[in-house]
Amino acid sequence: MIGIGIIGVGYWGQKHLNEFSRLQGCSLEAVSDLSQANLEKCKALGVQRTYLDYRDLLADSKVDAVSICTNNETHFEVAKAALLAGKHVLVEKPLTLEVETSRELVELAKEKGLSLHVGHLYRFNAALIWLREFIQSGGFGKIHFIKIQFTNHNGVVPGRSVLMDLAPHAIDICNFLTGRWAKSTVSFGHQFRRHDLEEVTFTESDLGDGMRMYGEFSWLLPDKKRQVYVSGENTCAVVDLGSQQLTIYEVITDKQNREGKIKSSRIEPVKPSNALGDELASFVAHCESSTSEPINSGEIGLRTVEAQLSCKHIDQGKP
Repeated sequence: MIGIGIIGVGYWGQKHLNEFSRLQGCSLEAVSDLSQANLEKCKALGVQRTYLDYRDLLADSKVDAVSICTNNETHFEVAKAALLAGKHVLVEKPLTLEVETSRELVELAKEKGLSLHVGHLYRFNAALIWLREFIQSGGFGKIHFIKIQFTNHNGVVPGRSVLMDLAPHAIDICNFLTGRWAKSTVSFGHQFRRHDLEEVTFTESDLGDGMRMYGEFSWLLPDKKRQVYVSGENTCAVVDLGSQQLTIYEVITDKQNREGKIKSSRIEPVKPSNALGDELASFVAHCESSTSEPINSGEIGLRTVEAQLSCKHIDQGKP
């Protein structure tokens, strides 16, 4: 039985708490948060031990593994302390904010023989898992491009750009589907309610062999959209990541088809997964026996950070 501790039990950490409470093979032992109010909520839900200082949680002998749901800028400090304390670690994306610190965590986990997972949640989305298998079977023929849209309307998010917050999802999803990392990426965007840190960003990535990935990220559009589009020579697909609905379009490949007719379309009967529950179950299983590399490993988190930080920004305000 793996003893679980959660560090950071705000909005997303509360979701981790709910899922861990239902999981087989683990026991939720303790939580830590800077907010006493958040800790009181956890006590009301039956959590026995709560800590204001995460280091006290790491000293708890009943905690074998931790789930880190703190602010991005704290990920390195907290995850490193957890690994040094001998705990398996699941840390929400991004792994850290720098390539060097991300690499240090990956190497430390290997040195200690501990599991290091990164919260790339969409690798457990049933529609994307189906789509990945369809791509691997050659169902699209040659893929022209993938477009990924993460847009919604948020208040001002302090200390964070929309690129740093949402683009990791696109980078990771693209790699999960195709096995490719971007050779190069350019981005452009703007901030509208403050003096720096973009709130709307568009990206283009070169995936090699003529394949492209386009990203659209915004905190200033009214409808929340989490969608993936794939355009290929034989087939197109649209995935709604929230509902996990997947629509396949068979296209007419005749070059004389100037009207761009669609031969047929169908909604694939994909059974939606509990992506977060599956992600946490995978983490617990690897803590018990890490005989294989997890699909959301620390190495994947590192490569995602590398790809994101290599993005070249185009300043639209200059000639």
